[in-house]
Amino acid sequence: LGAAADLQGVFTAAKQRSESLGQAAAALEKADAIRSEAVGNWLPQLQLKLAEAFANPGGNTSLQSPSLAISGKQTLLSGLDQPAALKAGKALQDQARALEAKAEQDLAREVGGDYFDVLNVEEQIALEKAAADVAVAVEKDLEQRVRLGRNRRAELSSAQAEVARVRASLAVLQGRLSESRLGLASLSGMPDDLAFDAPAPLSEAAQVAAEGHGPVPTVIAAEAALTVAQAKQLAIKGGFLPSLYAQGNWYLAGQNAVEPIPN
Repeated sequence: LGAAADLQGVFTAAKQRSESLGQAAAALEKADAIRSEAVGNWLPQLQLKLAEAFANPGGNTSLQSPSLAISGKQTLLSGLDQPAALKAGKALQDQARALEAKAEQDLAREVGGDYFDVLNVEEQIALEKAAADVAVAVEKDLEQRVRLGRNRRAELSSAQAEVARVRASLAVLQGRLSESRLGLASLSGMPDDLAFDAPAPLSEAAQVAAEGHGPVPTVIAAEAALTVAQAKQLAIKGGFLPSLYAQGNWYLAGQNAVEPIPN
């Protein structure tokens, strides 16, 4: 066998390899960007302006000292686009987080199922091998006794049937073990000949996922999807409302006009 691994190590490797978790993380990143854009669209728009004019010797242009000003514009309401965008952005984040948690739960169940199945089957195989050794020993002993006429052939036939049964059971268990190991190898990218240490606890989140406790991510995702739909309805209704803006200029340096220069 190769190097030993524990459940936490296998689960961590599977998370790094999981396509569904990668897609969920990308969706969450996109939702974060949408929420940030919605917040940014409702923040004031500021511009720094530097104005300067000089006298024209051949004309009557006023001489102005340099001026520095901040021009600001704040969207109060544009229909209901801003509140709807914020509501939808938050709901999209909740939905993406829930779907990511759902993907992690599914992965934890799959990894945990195969991991514990490997441990369980290996123990069963050890027991069946011990039983097979006993059955073979009994069979050989009865063969000698039957030849000596001390036991009936029916007893030997029964012992031979028990040997066949145990060997068939071992074959089934070996196939099940191979299937579980290949499943773990596919999920984690680890070799399929790993020896497994005694089970170590998963992280708290993964343990909750594996045990099926806590909020159900699919329900959270569905509720978030409903909120997104409601936000879209809010934006549609807001289309009948006026748009309100607040705009102003703040001068950081004075601006003085001078009389026109005579020709």
